Amino acid sequence: MKKIDMFNNKRFGIVKEKIDTWVAAESIVTITSIFINRRKSKVGQMFLGGIQNRSKSGD
Repeated sequence: MKKIDMFNNKRFGIVKEKIDTWVAAESIVTITSIFINRRKSKVGQMFLGGIQNRSKSGD
C-alpha cells in the first residue's frame, strides 16, 4: 500500500484527520505480513484459488 493512497483517503474524508497515514499504512502491511506467515497454506489457497464458490455459479 502506498502512502499516497492513504493520504488521498484522508483527503477525501475516508480516513480520520488525526490518523498518521504512514503509521496506518505500515500497520496494515505488518498485520498482513504476520497473518501470511502464520497461515501460509491457507492464504496461498485463498489467493491462488480465489474465494468465490464456483460450484454455486454454475462452473
